[in-house]
Amino acid sequence: FGTHPLAGRGRVCLPTPRGTRMSDHAAAGAPLSVEQLKAEVAKLMPDAKPGSRELKRALALQQHYHIRIATPWAALCFAVLGFPLGMRPQRATTGIGFGISLALVFVYYIIFNFLQAFGQQGAMSPVLAAWLPNIVLLGAGLGLLIDASR
Repeated sequence: FGTHPLAGRGRVCLPTPRGTRMSDHAAAGAPLSVEQLKAEVAKLMPDAKPGSRELKRALALQQHYHIRIATPWAALCFAVLGFPLGMRPQRATTGIGFGISLALVFVYYIIFNFLQAFGQQGAMSPVLAAWLPNIVLLGAGLGLLIDASR
């Protein structure tokens, strides 16, 4: 069995297919590819029983899969949020704009980690836990964009 990090929290052991050897890079803890995560979730979900170790592992891998897809979309969501903020007339120094930007990133980071913990505990769907921060960010950006267009 080789070990792979799972969202920075602990390690998950995954078997290698018969007849293949895990490379030194993978054995050292290289992250799973998106395809490997998807395949592992598809393999674990049908056999998983409620409360079982397999279900917890499958949900954790499913959340990690969706986080890997949702994280790059956060850049687009930040752009949608930043556009209406940039359209507003500047009556203060650039330091205020920088402070607002830092505050927005900090709030996103807190929401992201809070929901990630909920998803890992099984308190909410791993898919929702991965995508909800982007949905909140996009909703705020679209709301500000509609407000700025008036």
